[in-house]
Amino acid sequence: MRNKFFAVLVLGSLSFSFTALADDVKTARSNDVVEKYVLKSNGVFSRVLSGARGKDLSCAVTSNVSDFKISQHPNDAATAYFIKSGDLHFVKNSQKGARKGNCPPADTGALMGNVKQDGGKYQYGVIPSTKSEYVNWALDGTGTFHAWKNSGLPMKIQNVSDVSTVECFGQSGKAFSKKILLLEKRDGNILAMEDDGDVKSQNIKTSIKHFRVVKDVCKDVGGSGGSSTAQRRGGRGNRGL
Repeated sequence: MRNKFFAVLVLGSLSFSFTALADDVKTARSNDVVEKYVLKSNGVFSRVLSGARGKDLSCAVTSNVSDFKISQHPNDAATAYFIKSGDLHFVKNSQKGARKGNCPPADTGALMGNVKQDGGKYQYGVIPSTKSEYVNWALDGTGTFHAWKNSGLPMKIQNVSDVSTVECFGQSGKAFSKKILLLEKRDGNILAMEDDGDVKSQNIKTSIKHFRVVKDVCKDVGGSGGSSTAQRRGGRGNRGL
């Protein structure tokens, strides 16, 4: 009985190890010159495209990478963002010089150092909507929030403790659909950011998690046959606030 129990523990540990060591593979956006991006368990970050005779061609970008995200904006010069040694970097694939079966030229660069971690996850992201002027954001270890457009210097807000993407931006009939990000200040004040960079206080001090619940963020609002939780509680709702 003891041997069987030990065998189960060993198999479970091996299964967990194989899962933890799995490569992170993400499809490139439609106008990229490569087909996908791969982060190996050893930290090697690569681009992948179809090579000769239908075989995948792997084109290394760099090493010591712990996470990455694909840019969602077709006009964003950067095609992906990645965390290297705790800092935020970008990669740009060049259309010029790209030949079928060969690795396209790529440029990389640093955007911001010391990306904040929360629960083992780095606090950075891409804006999921292509309608926004802003393309990506990050929060550094000092509590300074950065948000970038396709070009130019980032906007910055200090004393921020948490950030959350409003996934329903641009979707009619959804509460807070005119906002792209929610920011929680260290004093608990909640800010909402629009796609043009306008940031407004929501006049409430709480956590982002609690704010999303009580304000029905991205829930259906009245006007098209649906009703929000706030309306059912007798509140005014948040029609596209």
